[in-house]
Amino acid sequence: MFSIRRLTTLIPVFLMVAGCASAPHGWIPSDSDRELAIVRVSYEYAKASDPSLTDTQAGEIAGNRCATWGYERAEVIPGNLRKCSVKSGERCDLWKVTREYQCTKDAAFAATLAR
Repeated sequence: MFSIRRLTTLIPVFLMVAGCASAPHGWIPSDSDRELAIVRVSYEYAKASDPSLTDTQAGEIAGNRCATWGYERAEVIPGNLRKCSVKSGERCDLWKVTREYQCTKDAAFAATLAR
């Protein structure tokens, strides 16, 4: 049988795990390719409750990554990639949504490279 002391230490752990499993935390950088100047940002969500996060945070993350690589901006590649990360039989328990961005420089810089 559980003692009160043990129970009070386990309750916060259960709440933390439950919170992490059910709520999306926002876009995070994932699987980028510096050679191709492609930035990918993703989020995961449980079951069939797609939170459809805003593009603003994704664009900021991609823009920052492009800037660290020496590019001026990140242009979104239309569409989202969605795949199942965790399956339970035929049902998907965890979905991963990924958006891709192309890092670009200004036209003047591109012209200097073409010479």
